[in-house]
Amino acid sequence: MFCRFCGKELPEGARFCNNCGRIVDVIPLQQSVRRRPMAWFKFIIYFQLFANAAGNLIIAFMWITGLHYGESAGLYYEVCAPLKAIDMIYGLICIACAVGAILVRQKLAHYKKNAPVWYISFIVVTLILGLISSTAVYLAVTFASEGYLEIKLAELMRYAVFVIAAVCFHTPLNYVYFIKRKDLFVN
Repeated sequence: MFCRFCGKELPEGARFCNNCGRIVDVIPLQQSVRRRPMAWFKFIIYFQLFANAAGNLIIAFMWITGLHYGESAGLYYEVCAPLKAIDMIYGLICIACAVGAILVRQKLAHYKKNAPVWYISFIVVTLILGLISSTAVYLAVTFASEGYLEIKLAELMRYAVFVIAAVCFHTPLNYVYFIKRKDLFVN
């Protein structure tokens, strides 16, 4: 017998799950054989989303302080006035994404009904926001500095290809993964 909320195996006749503490409706053993492995799910909730939150906080600090320009930050901000505003906005967006990662993690960990949709949407939106901010920086530097400062278009294009590839591969793979486990997300 297995808990329908967390999927843990239960002793015969159990009324409460030893893992999540809920009153359980048990799944007969014949149905439990079809259970799918949960290693990717555990990776997501125990590592990926925490690492995403930490990474977003580091990126936010770097963009708000201008550290990503290295020693040239003052020059970039002096020559390209809109750049500081773009960096501050993206830094704040990264802080919001860090909070979002933890909220999505909690939804997944508690098997909330729409948690997989939240997770997939979160990843796609985070990647697209990064691409939008990189494009805004490129355009601001290219047009405001009148060629005095340079950000390589090839770097932006590599990042764009990465984002498109990540969205195109990550989204359908996770969709299929979570569709096969949709019976777990009932809370």
